[in-house]
Amino acid sequence: MRVVVIGCGVGGVEAVRNLVAAGVGEVKAVCGEWPPYTRHRLSEILRDGLPPTTASITLEPELLTKAEFVKGFATELRLGRKEVVLDSGEVLSYDSLIIATGGLPFIPPIKGAGLRNALPFYGMSSLKYLQSLPKGLRIVVVGAGLVGLTVASSLMSRGHRVAVFEALNHVLPSVMDEEPAKAVTAHLRDTGVKVFLKSRVEEVMGSSKVEAVRTSSMVWGSDVVVYAAGVKPRISLVEGLGLEMVGKAVRITQLGETSLSGVYALGDAAISYDYVTGKPVYRPLGFIAAHYARLIAEALAGKGVRDRGVIPTIYERVGGLDVIRVGLSASEAEGLGLTVDLRCSKGPAWVECFVREAGRTLVGYELVRSDPTKRNKGYEVVREVKEVYQ
Repeated sequence: MRVVVIGCGVGGVEAVRNLVAAGVGEVKAVCGEWPPYTRHRLSEILRDGLPPTTASITLEPELLTKAEFVKGFATELRLGRKEVVLDSGEVLSYDSLIIATGGLPFIPPIKGAGLRNALPFYGMSSLKYLQSLPKGLRIVVVGAGLVGLTVASSLMSRGHRVAVFEALNHVLPSVMDEEPAKAVTAHLRDTGVKVFLKSRVEEVMGSSKVEAVRTSSMVWGSDVVVYAAGVKPRISLVEGLGLEMVGKAVRITQLGETSLSGVYALGDAAISYDYVTGKPVYRPLGFIAAHYARLIAEALAGKGVRDRGVIPTIYERVGGLDVIRVGLSASEAEGLGLTVDLRCSKGPAWVECFVREAGRTLVGYELVRSDPTKRNKGYEVVREVKEVYQ
């Protein structure tokens, strides 16, 4: 079997690893950027002043000898002929195709968004730019998700004056419920990060480069604007091929196959399935890409694999805080049609919350802690959720 993987982010590289381990014939990966690197680590590298090369994904000698990594971009898919055309003109033939094209940063439709010194925090070029800045600049971060908060904390540690603007009423709106998120906001403010909630940036102001941002209630001076408002699927290569979509993401089966036989998709380009409800969801998280990389490789190896879906597991450092979520938040559970109850308890350096369906069955867990002795019950939660819903 000849398998071509398009994309060398976490999902693509993990697909190659699993395909090689499963002994699935000839494997080729098309890499738009080389060497491959882990976007998840970019905030950490910015904070610690590490060289950008430390973000590279380790490619073991076995991968390099048993799989071929082709440097270049895929520009065309010929499904009828089962061919991938590269920007160099080279043509790769395949029996099975894995679309691991990842995502693109979402730039909010803001007046002046394209001014000089305004950029998304997404890839190696933005990391290098932010590392090059002299200390003491006024930096605005648009968006208070995990990327926004980690980059804000990293920039603060590098000696900048940082303000975060979030349009919704609490930080980490796609990750945590409001009660534990309040602890994150308080911690950020204690460390000097300005956090403005319910504050949508309506304009980036300046004649040629960034000078300020404007919301409905204020103008805030800034030298640099960093967009961290989420990602959208990178699907330009597959548009027009007749793939079934969910919103802007590729629909897949629970084993990663698209609506076209022999064509698979994973990671930020595709949906995934929620373990508790079985419903399709869009969760652009690296470990979910790795989950489907394993499933697809086992399916191609003929192992008869079955899968119910994914239990989200998020563990991130925001400044000096551990931010942990396992399973569903109350807001996401309600969005998926569940009736849930959120119960939280607090200590001097932690907030812990349990999300239960109809007040009984555990479906989610959230923990914010600066005290490392406060035990993370995430593994117990995963076990309990699987015992109930398996």
